[in-house]
Amino acid sequence: MSGRLRRALGWVVLTACLFGAFPPSARAQVLRVEALDGAQPIVEATLSGEPVRLIVALDAPAFLLVNASTAERAGLRATPLLSRGVSIQIRDEATLRGRTGRPRLSVGSAAGSRRRAIWIPDYEFTPLADGYVGLGALEAFDQIELIMDASAPETAATVLPGKRGLLEWRFEASSTLGAVDLGLSLIQRTHLDRRIFRQAEQTGLVDEPLPDAVDEPIGMFAMGQALLHPNHGLLIAGYFPQMLAYQLSNAELAMHEAQTGSGHAERIDVITITERSGANRVPRASLGRDVLRQCARLVFDLQDNSVTLWCPEGLHGDGPTE
Repeated sequence: MSGRLRRALGWVVLTACLFGAFPPSARAQVLRVEALDGAQPIVEATLSGEPVRLIVALDAPAFLLVNASTAERAGLRATPLLSRGVSIQIRDEATLRGRTGRPRLSVGSAAGSRRRAIWIPDYEFTPLADGYVGLGALEAFDQIELIMDASAPETAATVLPGKRGLLEWRFEASSTLGAVDLGLSLIQRTHLDRRIFRQAEQTGLVDEPLPDAVDEPIGMFAMGQALLHPNHGLLIAGYFPQMLAYQLSNAELAMHEAQTGSGHAERIDVITITERSGANRVPRASLGRDVLRQCARLVFDLQDNSVTLWCPEGLHGDGPTE
């Protein structure tokens, strides 16, 4: 390369840096969403050019769930072939047949892209906004910051570096049980294998038996019972991950447990106990979306695949703390 050409390229790069000639998608994109007055975090967006307000939901899938009125207002068109397989169960009352299409979603300064949207005729998913959007549909951003409670007291940040999959981060954790393959999942319930479960200390309550469940006595539970469901394995309902979080991280995750009120554990998602896949394998556990509900601030960095959490102190119940 000649000196003249090298200097010319240098001026091009310098000009681009100074005047922003590179497209916005080449620069880091940060989405910051704050929940106001205790409500859910809502982001302003456009759907097929129509302004909409969408709730950013931790447990929402990678596509959109849109109210029927919003779909009509935005003129969404369904894809007949894809819509045939769309159905949603509503509280065991009825199965609703939905429609799906691929409208263009634009949020903030990020480049718009087509995302799969699902809507059900004459059905409103939420009265608070035009629908739901999951983190998987916001991957045009390098970093997503959710401010759940701006008035919460300042706490130390917990950084979870790992390998990101489908809305799940996996990382190694040291624990009182030794090495544990620990995951943080936004779309799954909390689950752990029997080895971790059997070695866990005495902990919270178990609610009403599940339908078609067979009782299985578990000696470590002073209050409550475990249930062996024929289709889902061993399930513990009404359990909160206070002890589990402490066991799996040397108290690093102890502040992510569910809120306790009046000395009793509040009901959260069911925790599934699975069989170990091999005697020589590292025990596996996945902390589900339930452990994030009390966090005041969450930052999902999609570039370095890390999650940073600021969760309130004083949520340890009667469990061990440091």
